[in-house]
Amino acid sequence: MKPNNKAFTLIELLVAVLIIGILAAIALPQYQKAVWKARYATVLSGMKAIADAEERYFLIYNKFTTEFNALDIALPGTISSQGWAGVLTGPNYAYQLRADSGTDRNKFWFVGTPIPSLESVAFRYTFTDKKIYCTTYTTATAKARALCESFFGPSVKCPSQLGSSNYCYAGHF
Repeated sequence: MKPNNKAFTLIELLVAVLIIGILAAIALPQYQKAVWKARYATVLSGMKAIADAEERYFLIYNKFTTEFNALDIALPGTISSQGWAGVLTGPNYAYQLRADSGTDRNKFWFVGTPIPSLESVAFRYTFTDKKIYCTTYTTATAKARALCESFFGPSVKCPSQLGSSNYCYAGHF
């Protein structure tokens, strides 16, 4: 009489678990990279709106502002001030308008980061050269630098107004 085997053997189950584990090990880092890139892309689109609103404000008043309320856009979030910077904190992002002087393009720029952010990666926009910079610090991992490279390519020299950032990746909106 022939035995009636309707179950999987232990070896078959182990092989199936091993295959699933290998696929998960490959897919998870790619998924995390896509999630981070999507978060930063969302911040980038908000920064474009802020940059355009600041340019319109400058054309009308011949100076920049650090007050989000003065701009002709409405981004959801809580507005606060840190004296030298206006801060807008939304559900998934934070923006800072920074200025040393309201009329000098060399001393006005703003920062955007998603919440949570990846290590010390931030987008910074300068009105001097109208470029967007993805910046990291020397303590940043290869993953953080790879995120910036995925947006703008290889690193460039950081402008002095961006402070102590050690890696900069430049591009345009």
